Amino acid sequence: MSIVLDLIILVLVLRLQVKKRPLSGYTLPLILVALGIAEFGEFLSGSTEQLKEFIKGQHPFVSVIDNRAVAVALSGSLLIAVVLAAARVPTIRLWRQNGQYWRQGNVWTVVLWIASITLHLTYTAIVPGKLASNAAFGDFGSATLMLYFGASLITQRILLGIRARHIPMHENHPIHEAGKLN
Repeated sequence: MSIVLDLIILVLVLRLQVKKRPLSGYTLPLILVALGIAEFGEFLSGSTEQLKEFIKGQHPFVSVIDNRAVAVALSGSLLIAVVLAAARVPTIRLWRQNGQYWRQGNVWTVVLWIASITLHLTYTAIVPGKLASNAAFGDFGSATLMLYFGASLITQRILLGIRARHIPMHENHPIHEAGKLN
């Protein structure tokens, strides 16, 4: 995918993080995971055409990159996504209103998102190159960015759901401020 699309999705994700909105399902994160898998598959196969041929069953999948290095680099990247998603959760205000849960991040949520993406891109720029001498690893960070966004958002949503269970069912309970369970 292009850097322009990556930036558009980043702006969308950051905007949604600070907008007051219902705590909803997993639609956006799952779309991002699907895009991420497609993008990562293209990266691994070396071209869009090879990936299309594999999907159509015209030839076996052949990765142009060292599989061990890919597994280690991807695992580390997804671990960063999960850990920093957990770090963001306390910065998100969560409350119950009109029978449903609502959420709204703040400036710290955005700061942690930017730190998270910076760490992902730094990690993926350094670690894969140390594990394998393949020059194609230079694109690893951008090839896994959508997958990273999706994994991070899914983790954040799960943890917010767990936190929401601690909010009393009656509507007049005070708002749960970021980082506080009343």
